[in-house]
Amino acid sequence: MTVELGVTQWSLPERGVAALDVAARAGLSCIQLDAGGPGRPEPDAMRPEVRRRYRAAAAASGVRIAGVTAGVLDEYGMTARPGTLRRDRCWAAVRAAVETAVELAAPVVYLPAFEDGEIRTDVDLGRAADMLRAAHEHLGPAPTELAVETSLGAGSTRQLLDRAGVPGLRVLFDTYNAVRFGHDPCALFDALGPDRCGQLHVKDGVGGGMGNVPIGAGDGGTERIVRHVIGRGYDGCLLLEAEYGLDLARVAVDVRRLAAWTRDGLADE
Repeated sequence: MTVELGVTQWSLPERGVAALDVAARAGLSCIQLDAGGPGRPEPDAMRPEVRRRYRAAAAASGVRIAGVTAGVLDEYGMTARPGTLRRDRCWAAVRAAVETAVELAAPVVYLPAFEDGEIRTDVDLGRAADMLRAAHEHLGPAPTELAVETSLGAGSTRQLLDRAGVPGLRVLFDTYNAVRFGHDPCALFDALGPDRCGQLHVKDGVGGGMGNVPIGAGDGGTERIVRHVIGRGYDGCLLLEAEYGLDLARVAVDVRRLAAWTRDGLADE
């Protein structure tokens, strides 16, 4: 059983290609990237020269590119009405993330459904399912898997997966989002199952603020959740996601804690 420790690019002070070197110096082995695009602080990975730089940085640092996302979906979400400019921009961002993940040989491309794209109604769910189906079709025969991250509970998540009808569609699980949106994280994970949860974000918080304290110092019960998912057989990536800013010392604290929890959880297996 293998569990990799990593970080999300947007958590680090270096939002570009240099983020991979920061992750390596922190002792992490993998990273999730944002495909960038208009208004994003990350480089636009649709540009061939940016993709070349990411590949070179991964080879030089030894940090594996574990996944690619489209953070701009927070502004142009998958719930946008068909035939609108917002829907067109959403699809452009989805297409960019899919193509970037395939080009970089990332095992997962995941699409978030928060803020502008949060699924609140059955109509929203149907539109998100349609976008996920289109993303899957755009992947074609590539081995990259598709995942979705939402604020939904177990029942609504299953409805979304059923409506999308995408074989092997994964769910990106987040330790604190589950708390923030009123779900029991351990029960939610158990309902979805370790095979359905392709990758996992680890963060903590206070008062609903996401990633604003070191893991284990907030109200998210992060240590309990990490130990629980490992005990249930999860063997994918555990990716730190927090508001680190320039505080690299806090990155080191989170890495040490996550490594200890993971090591102890595996020892109990």
